[in-house]
Amino acid sequence: MRTCFCGLWRRMRGEDNKVAFLHTINQVVFANGKLANIWRRTRTFHRRCYASSNTASRKGGDVWQKKALQESDSTLTPLQRALKSGDDFIYGVTPVYAALTVQSRNPIKCLYLQENIDFAKRKDAALLKQIVNMAKKANIPSTTLNKGDLNNLSGQRPHQGIILQAAPLQVEYMEQLAWNELSPDDAAPIWLALDEVLDPQNLGSLLRSACFLGISGVAICDKNSAPLSGTVSKASAGAMELMTIHAVRNMSRFLQNSKRQGWYILGASMEDDTVDIESIHPSVPVILVLGSEGFGLRTNVHNVCDGFVAIERRLSSSCSNAHVASSLIDSLNVGVAGGILMEQLRASRHKLKSA
Repeated sequence: MRTCFCGLWRRMRGEDNKVAFLHTINQVVFANGKLANIWRRTRTFHRRCYASSNTASRKGGDVWQKKALQESDSTLTPLQRALKSGDDFIYGVTPVYAALTVQSRNPIKCLYLQENIDFAKRKDAALLKQIVNMAKKANIPSTTLNKGDLNNLSGQRPHQGIILQAAPLQVEYMEQLAWNELSPDDAAPIWLALDEVLDPQNLGSLLRSACFLGISGVAICDKNSAPLSGTVSKASAGAMELMTIHAVRNMSRFLQNSKRQGWYILGASMEDDTVDIESIHPSVPVILVLGSEGFGLRTNVHNVCDGFVAIERRLSSSCSNAHVASSLIDSLNVGVAGGILMEQLRASRHKLKSA
């Protein structure tokens, strides 16, 4: 009986005929209860057959799609394939030099130089020559491209005629900062935590300041943060290539865990009740937390902070309209504010050594 039903079903053409067939079978089943069990088994068999054929169809479609993609990739130019690779493009003399020096990106695939440009006449000619020699020693292929192609690789940003194609920079994930107490005469470390800083220029500026000012480490959000791209590397003047960047999956939990280890959580916020940086003893380790542009610290991060710090505003005497200036210039760029606060913290800790 099941074989008969299935044979009829396979010979059906068109949805209308199949609907009519099912309707007829239902009437027979309801009229004769003895056929109910046979019909259920037939229906189950059909569903299995349909699922099997549908899976085979999907697999065939996947194979076809993969083959089509391979054929389309073969028609792409080398530049188009590079753009589709998912690699980073580090541009600018200083970032490229930094990346080749530490070689923390693995692999480094290609060095691109602008064609028809006389590097010997540039002030950084010696550094450019050194970069080319470093690439040769590391067996990194190099090629020349026209300025338009280099512009495409750098996202239309100033590349100084040199771009490095390399794998994305890897970060180190962490859940907390541990702390071993020092003697009261030693200055404790300072860390920078960036809560969803989205602008690559700001992120690069903060990394550059942290590297320059001797900040012990930087932690960024794993999500909702500017990616560690070539733009960030250029804005950091190559500091991003030289530093170990740490990532946290949950900023508030990371701060809470570190707080339990003895770290003082200092948030940058426009609060009425702020602490004096110099009141924080230099032997206490500090995590300076900066929020995103325009929004500041998120509520859950704000609630973890032990204290808050703000930069006092002093309007320039050259402002012709102090009232308008006070309403428009009410805060600093997060990259600038972070640099000032990091320097204030660093200076307050080292007063103890010089005293």
